[in-house]
Amino acid sequence: KGSAIVNFLQLQPEETIAAVLKADLEGKNHLFMVTDKGTVKRTELVEFENIRRSGLIAQKMNDGDNLKWVLATNGKNEILILTKKGKAIRFPEGDVRAMGRAAAGVRGIKLGDGDHVVEAASIDDSKISKLLVVMENGLGKMTPVEEYRFQGRGGTGVKAAQLTAKTGDLVGGCILKEGEDGDLFCISKQGQAIRMRLSDIPSRGRATQGVIVMRLNAKDKVATMGVVMEDPDAEAAVMDAAEEMREGEVEDIKKEERKVKRAASLGKKAGK
Repeated sequence: KGSAIVNFLQLQPEETIAAVLKADLEGKNHLFMVTDKGTVKRTELVEFENIRRSGLIAQKMNDGDNLKWVLATNGKNEILILTKKGKAIRFPEGDVRAMGRAAAGVRGIKLGDGDHVVEAASIDDSKISKLLVVMENGLGKMTPVEEYRFQGRGGTGVKAAQLTAKTGDLVGGCILKEGEDGDLFCISKQGQAIRMRLSDIPSRGRATQGVIVMRLNAKDKVATMGVVMEDPDAEAAVMDAAEEMREGEVEDIKKEERKVKRAASLGKKAGK
């Protein structure tokens, strides 16, 4: 059933959870934060070692802005930020100096009117990484991350998709590595859902519209998207467990057969 988050963290009125990270972040030493309006901040992980039940200030928020993404990084990652109006900016994590918890942060991307961030991600190795984007009218595509040239932090970014009335705005995105596979899930505003293999989504250039990944009626739009990656280790564990269960069932059957044979043998002896 689960427990309400208020049992663990005292939230203020209208405050919500922005991100959840596991406590054991092996190889990670910073938290990189990104807000809805493109402000970014990097803070050393050690500053969050002793957290009270009432919580600690992670970032000072400007009026009208909200913290949306918290990324665990190693201090040498690349950061990619994607916006609703089809812009993306990529820069080294080191372009943002480490700041204290109470700092407000600095500009990560300069946004145009009506724009806001829809995705932020850290990249370990851009040479083998791709960016998946999905648009609100059901189009999507993959593009190699290296097509998004480095820019200085705070720039306007480069085009991530050719947005038109046909495509609609960007809904979201996800960084994937070469060789990884899994499933893309899209859910529409009218409650329709689709699931498709990531390997079925073609690679397209940065400034293109992509292909149809979800067919919608004229009044519907994609509301959200998500990716579930394959986990070979988990799949192998399930197969091993199934095999152990099968072997156990076979052994149980053999035990029952031996019991029946013994009972039959005893019955014959008693009859004599």
